[in-house]
Order: sequence, then structure tokens, then C-alpha cells
Amino acid sequence: MLTLSRVSTIINAHSLAADGRLFFHLERRLSQDTPSQAPPATPADERAVFDAAAERHQKRNFLGMLLWQVVHRQAWIYKTESVVISTFARSLGASTSMVGLFPFISRLGKFLPQAFAGRAMEPLKRKMPAVKVLALAYGLLWLLLGTILIHSGVQRSWTFWTYFGIYAASWCVMGAVIVGIGTLRGKLIRPDLRGSLLGAQHMIGGLIALSMVYVLHRLLNGDATNVYTFGCLFLIAGVLFIAASVCLFFMKEPPLSSERTEQMPLREFARLARELMLTNPDFRRAVGLWFLCNFIFSCLMFYATFGIECVGAEAWKPMVAGLLVAQTMARAFSAVIMGQLADRWGNRLVMRILSFALVAWPLMGVVLSRYATPEHPWYWAPVYLMVGVVIPLGPICENYILEVTPVERHSSSLGIANGLMVGVAFGPLAVGALIDGFWFIPACGHRAVFTGIAVLMLAAIYFSMRLGEPRFQAEPRRAPPLA
Repeated sequence: MLTLSRVSTIINAHSLAADGRLFFHLERRLSQDTPSQAPPATPADERAVFDAAAERHQKRNFLGMLLWQVVHRQAWIYKTESVVISTFARSLGASTSMVGLFPFISRLGKFLPQAFAGRAMEPLKRKMPAVKVLALAYGLLWLLLGTILIHSGVQRSWTFWTYFGIYAASWCVMGAVIVGIGTLRGKLIRPDLRGSLLGAQHMIGGLIALSMVYVLHRLLNGDATNVYTFGCLFLIAGVLFIAASVCLFFMKEPPLSSERTEQMPLREFARLARELMLTNPDFRRAVGLWFLCNFIFSCLMFYATFGIECVGAEAWKPMVAGLLVAQTMARAFSAVIMGQLADRWGNRLVMRILSFALVAWPLMGVVLSRYATPEHPWYWAPVYLMVGVVIPLGPICENYILEVTPVERHSSSLGIANGLMVGVAFGPLAVGALIDGFWFIPACGHRAVFTGIAVLMLAAIYFSMRLGEPRFQAEPRRAPPLA
């Protein structure tokens, strides 16, 4: 039986509920009529939006990056440092010491601009527009060089230095492209897919490259002059580099704000580099290993001069295409195997395996130099097989650095790491001087110098054995920013 007080309580409750519903509808209507000021997005909210967008476009970006790398690799066949660049320099009359200028300027041009490119790119929410422009400019430089050489047709007094000048300018641009591409790979491709990307790039690119090597072989063995022939090679390279830059338009890059909205001052950038080297031991050791890797690859042209010394110039020229095939296919299979190992077990394992190959590679040249003769020139081929095996170490080191630094710092971290590689540029000059003899330095010859390089590479094993494995310790995208 309802009492008077009970009835009053029920009526009041219904009135409050009705008033609440009325207030709710009124508030919703007002919110539709008058624009509301949404609270500003927090860094956590922006990161969540970015992660969702990056995952949504993962397949598209993987394919776009793969296409860029495959086409870029085809272009590189026509300007391979180990064979094409050094062979053309020697055909222009360059000595071994002059050949050493090419790896010197390539390493200086490759690494010095990267510190500045890293500073410039870090505040950008989107790095893609800058990378597209730089990649296109790189292709245009090789297109220009090829056009000049074809138009000239024969060697002139300015041919060598024009070749050297455009080669140097192209590496300055490529240094900035490398930072941009590395940043995009760290930003858009998950860590456990980067090894698969590396393997797919080299396997697909290696198979397609066989047809490119055939074209190169036909051009090198034609009746045209050396200047005209290499002009054609560089013209093809320029066209393919431009085609590679077009592949970047396929990718989708969601915006992600950096901690900074403007370029970091040089003094602060230097402090960041010092702090990163002192407080991040894995970064420091990876940089040490990467330095040694870059040093030995800066000496790549001397494997050509060593081979020419053993087998003779006449036997060497018909071997160029075959050596490229050996290097390209070894690179393809090595990248697939090492990429799968890196995805499954982490980059550290691959860095340890290939650090032993760094020691074996120059020793192989020393041993095979006693068997490679004009009558048996192909004894030198295993040296170029080892080139292909070791090449994936560079990208693996870069992927490792991307994992041990937070995503907001990828541009500056890669810029710092590559900026520290400037010292590598002086390695080829020293090696060339030691081989040929220069001023007060006596000529040591290829065998003694390559033995010394193998001893130096023992430090790579030391660095690799002291690395940590970040893959299974923490989520790299959630890593705290540097202090």
C-alpha cells in the first residue's frame, strides 16, 4: 500500500529523470548549433592515430618501398662502384691513387650531408615531399652526365674532371636521400618486416638485374669509344633513378609531429650526438660496426685494381659482366637468408654472422691472388661472390639503429650515425697511398694492405659480440624520447 510520502518520492524521481532527459536533449541540440572547441590532441592521441594509419597503409607502403628499392637497384647496376665506376676511371688514365679519390669523395659526400639532412628533416611532420625532390634530383644528375659524355663521344681534357665533379655532386644528394629513405622505413615499416623487405628487394632486384647486366655486357663489348659507351650506361642509370623516384608517389605517409617544430641548433645537435654515444651503448657499438663496414666497402674499387693487376687489363674487361652477375646473385640470396634471420631472431644475429665475413673477405683476395692469372682469370670471381654476401650488413646495421632509438628521433639518429662515418672517407686515400706508395710512404702492394684490412676487421667481431637485442625487450615505437 502506497503512502503519501512514497507517492511524493516517485513523482519527484520521475520529474528529475524528465528534467535530465530534457537537459540532455537541449545540450545535444546546442552542441549541434554552436561550434565546440575540441580539446587539443595530446602526443599520446596523435601517436595512436599515427599507429592506426601506419598499420592501415602497411601493405601499400611495403610495396611502394619495395618498388623504389628494386628499380633503384637496377639503376645502380649501370654505375656499380666495384666495377663500372673504377673501370671507367682507369680507362681515362687514372692511377690507383687517383681511383682512390672516387671512394673518398663518395664517402665524404654520402656521410657529411646526412647530419645536416637529419637536422632538417626531423621537425617535418611528413618527410616524403623532401625525399621525392632529392631522389628526382639524383636521377637528373646521372642523366646530365650521360648526356654530356654521349655528346662528347671521345675523351677530352675536361672529361675526367667533369665525370668526377658530377659523381661528387650526386653523392651529396644521395646522402640526403639515404637519411630520408631510412627515416621513412623506420616510420612506416614495422621492425619485424624490415628484414623481409630487404630480402624481397634483393631477390626480385637480383633476378631482374640479370637482364640489366646483359645490356651492360653488350654495351661494354661494343665498338663504340669508352666515353660514349659509359655515357650510355650513365644515361640509362639516370632514367631508371628517375623512375625509382616516381615509385615513392605510391606510398602514404601519415603525419607525425616531432618534439621540435624547428631545426635543432648545431650546438644542441652536437650535444645530442654526444649524449647518444655516451648513454646508448648499443647505438655506440652498432655505429662502430657500421663504421668498419663502410670502411671496407670504401675500399671496394681496390678489389678491381687488385684483380686487374692479377689477370691483366685484357682479361679483365670481358669479366666485368660476369663479376656483376656473381655479386648480384650472391647479394640476392644473402639478403633473403639474412633478412629472414633478422625478422625471426633479430638483427644482432645477422650482424654477428656477417662480422666474420668482413674478416674473411680481404683474406680471400690475398689467397686467390696467387691463383688468378691471365690464363685463369675466373679464380677471382669468389671475391665478388663475397662482396654480395657482405652487402646486406649495411642495411641491417641501419635497421638495428632504428630499433634502438625512438621513432621521433630516427632522422637525427641516422644523421648522427652517418655523420660519424665521415672519417671513412680518408680510408681509400690511405689505402691507395699504401698500395702505390706516395711521397714518404713506401709501396706495400695489394697483398700486404689487404692483410692489414683483415686484421682491422677483427674489431667488427668484438663490436657485434657485445650488442644487445632490442627486438624482444621493448616496443620500439613506445621507446621514451632522449633526454
